[in-house]
Formats: sequence, structure tokens, C-alpha cells
Amino acid sequence: MRTFFLGEVLMRLEAPDHLRFIQTGNFHIRYTGAELNSAVLMHCLEAEELYLISAFPDNALGEAALNAARHWQINTDHCIRKPGRLGTFFLEQGFGMRPSSVIYDRAGSVFAQSRFEDYDFENIFVPGDWLYVSGTMPALSDGMPDFLKNVFACAHRKGVTVCLDLNYRANLWSWEKAAAVFTELLNDVDILLGNAELAEAMFKVENSGLCAKFSLKNAALTHRHEGSVDKNSCSASLYSSNGTVCHSQTYQVAMLDRIGGGDAFGGAVIYALQRNMPEQAAVDFAVAAQILKQTVRGDFGLITLDEIQNFLSGKDISVRR
Repeated sequence: MRTFFLGEVLMRLEAPDHLRFIQTGNFHIRYTGAELNSAVLMHCLEAEELYLISAFPDNALGEAALNAARHWQINTDHCIRKPGRLGTFFLEQGFGMRPSSVIYDRAGSVFAQSRFEDYDFENIFVPGDWLYVSGTMPALSDGMPDFLKNVFACAHRKGVTVCLDLNYRANLWSWEKAAAVFTELLNDVDILLGNAELAEAMFKVENSGLCAKFSLKNAALTHRHEGSVDKNSCSASLYSSNGTVCHSQTYQVAMLDRIGGGDAFGGAVIYALQRNMPEQAAVDFAVAAQILKQTVRGDFGLITLDEIQNFLSGKDISVRR
């Protein structure tokens, strides 16, 4: 079973030691992106045949970003190289009651300027494949919504399971435009991922009605309450087209790095559904992956199957020797 991840890979520049942007004299560099983050999580869970579809600048920074995917055995054969720039974002980690802050610098990147015609989607997809896309992609340029509509239509024709993570980012586009684009895209989506409160507000329907309204197979949605930057409560719900819903336990979570938690959740949902886990087991598995990722610095969910199973079984957290 092949899983494709279509989206932009970014350079993440993080102010160290919880310093503010106006304080720091240097940034720690990592490479990231919602789709790549989900792919790496699935690799760590020992999934195979993971493919990235993206565009990179034909310079050393593009090669470094590509190597970040290759290091985790993500296939990059369907990626393209062009003159231009790599998208970036700057991260200021919050603390206590001071929230984290992100500044995007993605406009005009190589990926943001790429088009449907740049990729051979008709020959990439075959029946039985899975496709994951983050909701940040259609926000990157005026042409991206049509690009993604064409990709989803092609995937739908080919018998590909299409997964869309809402990932609404107010710094990238307006609420009204996002709601209109996402509503249209859902015509060719099988599995919706995202935040429960966001989905309900955006689509103006109770979460229990999402599958029926948009002919979804599943809607896997997270719930989060932020007591402070470093202490959250996390849970999730999995809705199915047959009308059933399964809720995870709610966990009180100490947060080391929240960035990428939702991507880990999405990758774990795909992993669980591909293996036909029972619905309750699937949502429990996915929220455990999200929680454990948030104990790892950086965007990647570098956690194992054993760690998830130990978490769910309530095993102690003594030092592993």
C-alpha cells in the first residue's frame, strides 16, 4: 500500500531557549512541513512505500531539504527541482501564558509557484494508493486551490483514498476564503482530519454530521484545551460514515514542542485505518501518537510502535535500561 504526501517542505528557524525574536542572535535550523512530518511519523511506525511530492529549489538549500526527507527513507522520486527559493518560517517558542509565535516567509517559493502540470499525476497514482494533503497548501497562492482541485479529482478517478487535514492558518489567508475552498475540496475527500472546534465552526454543521454532509468515510478530529503553552489537555474523536463515533480518553499533557502534534495525529490515523484497526483502537492510537510527539523537540514525531503501545497500556515511565 503506497501513501503519497503532497506539500511544501520548509526551513524552520527557531529562536533558541524560549528567546523572543527581538532577543535572539541566532536560529536553530530544521526542515519541516505538515506532509513531511506525517510521513516521518509513519516511517517511525515502520510503514513502507511512503512518497513525497513537492518542489525544491535547485540549490544547496533545496538539496538539504530533500535530504531531510531521504534521511527518513521517504521516496522523493516524484519531487521536482526549479530555480527559486525555499519557503521558511520563524518560530518563537512561548512559555507559560505567553503563546508561541510563527512568522511565515512562504510567498513566491518554488513550491508555491508550482502547477498541476508540473507533475505527472495521471501516471503517479494507481488504485489503492493513499494521498495526504495539509490545508496549508491551498493558502500558498491564488492558483493553489485549483491545483489541489485537479489533484483531488485525478486521485478520485484513480481510486485513491484522499485525506485532507484542515490546518487552517490565519497568517496565510482569510477565514472566509479558507471555508469556501475547503468546502469545495471536500467533494473529493474521503478522510477529514483536523481540530473538532475548527471543523464545526468552518462547515457550520455538528461534527457528527460531517460524514453525511460531505460523503466522507471518516472524520478524525482532535480536541485541545490550552491551560498554558506547556500544559494542554488532548483527546480525539473518530466519526464514520455508518454513523458511529468513538472518543479517546482525555489526557493532561506536558508539552515540550507542540508544533507537529496534529501532523503526528494525522499520520497515525492513516496508519491505523490502513491496517483496519477497530475504530476505538484507531482513535486511541492516533491521540497517543500526538501526545508522545509533543514530548519531542522539533516537528517530527520520532516515536515507535512500542512507545505508543506502552503508553496505551499504562506502563511505567522508568528509565529504559
